[in-house]
Amino acid sequence: MTTHTLGRICIIEDEPLILSLYREIFTMWNYEVVTGSSGADLDRCLGEDIVGIICDQTLPGESGLQIHARLRDELVRRRIAFLLVHGQDVHAFPELHPGELLKLGVIGLNKPIGMPEIEAALRAEIARLRS
Repeated sequence: MTTHTLGRICIIEDEPLILSLYREIFTMWNYEVVTGSSGADLDRCLGEDIVGIICDQTLPGESGLQIHARLRDELVRRRIAFLLVHGQDVHAFPELHPGELLKLGVIGLNKPIGMPEIEAALRAEIARLRS
């Protein structure tokens, strides 16, 4: 018997414990999960048929926003949801304010945030892009 998945997603997070938690929970919620810890890993994920990306802002070498800026045209063309998870103060980093991120086509989620809220935002953005 095959299990119906909600689609393949790529999760980019440089903290191994958090990445493992993401993988376990999103797999339990019937997503196929591909993981990585850098922009280069995300580039490899894009070689697969993915419907969404959950990306940490603070990564070695390239921030989540820099990754999005570099890949934006491809993400738009392929209708791939992009969620940026960060723990920065949006007053100190106005570019991370949810309204500013939406202008870029990014769904910004500020830590601490629960996994159900992340999944709900992902599901909503995938549905919006597919409609």
